[in-house]
Amino acid sequence: MALIPVKNVTLAGLLDAAPVAAADPDTFENQGQVIYMIDNTDGSPTTATFASERDCNQGFDHDIVGIVAAGDVGFFGPFPVTRFGTVVSVSLSNITGQFVMPLRISV
Repeated sequence: MALIPVKNVTLAGLLDAAPVAAADPDTFENQGQVIYMIDNTDGSPTTATFASERDCNQGFDHDIVGIVAAGDVGFFGPFPVTRFGTVVSVSLSNITGQFVMPLRISV
């Protein structure tokens, strides 16, 4: 399990290379204002599963699942702390060619 540092996006921008996804679930610190970017450079789609820790506002504990098509970039979140906790775990069905980065918009 790799803890990926959250990067701050400011008015000046963000110029940083996104790390490659890990074989085990990746994690990132969460304050409720983080979005998660997945850059899928592979020729196949990938499914991202974000582990929920508590019930949603409808009374069910279910993970958030999304698909990023081959060659696309996907953005997920933000992740409410009350549901996902202060550390979010994300698993990808395909890690080949997947670059990931948790982002926080700084104002």
